[in-house]
Amino acid sequence: MKKDKELLYKLIEGKLNRVYLHPDTLAEIGEVEYINLHAAGPVEAGQVVANIEAEKAAIEIPIEKTGAIVKTNASVEAMPQILSLNKADENWLFEFEEA
Repeated sequence: MKKDKELLYKLIEGKLNRVYLHPDTLAEIGEVEYINLHAAGPVEAGQVVANIEAEKAAIEIPIEKTGAIVKTNASVEAMPQILSLNKADENWLFEFEEA
């Protein structure tokens, strides 16, 4: 796994990564109450890919790499508390393919 500021990338295969909110970021902002993820499609490095409202802060999360969001985790948007679970198969944000 590789950390880029607020995000953590876990390689699935080839250039496809599953992207998580970094545990340090979660600890800093507290329980997530709302999240809005960027739709699937191309993204540029520095572009905001998630807007998060939590008990301690509201933040925008930029992506550090250029590529494409292949799939978003709709469960996280419907129930943001999933992000606090220690279940890697459930608490991911999106799948990202690096350019």
